[in-house]
Amino acid sequence: MAEVHALVIECGRCMGDDLPPAASGARVVCYAPGVDVEDAMAAATTLLCEAGLAPVAASAHGTLAQRRARGELTASERLLMDRALRTGRVIVAELTPTYERN
Repeated sequence: MAEVHALVIECGRCMGDDLPPAASGARVVCYAPGVDVEDAMAAATTLLCEAGLAPVAASAHGTLAQRRARGELTASERLLMDRALRTGRVIVAELTPTYERN
């Protein structure tokens, strides 16, 4: 049975990625369904690669049930996680360009 996992995926630069020119990459928050966290991460990184990004690292921040039990869910996050579960699709909630510090 699939669960929805909250993930943060760090991406590097890739030709044609549409990130701002000065950005060194991006941090992507997404909600991905999967039978386990590895399956969810694979689905999310595949989607980001298809979108022209270059995933380099991923971290999991819990399932819908785990985040609810810890009191970490906002109403909007719950709606997005419910949507990911209902549709079986990865939901990209936020993409934030990152910049190297000099």
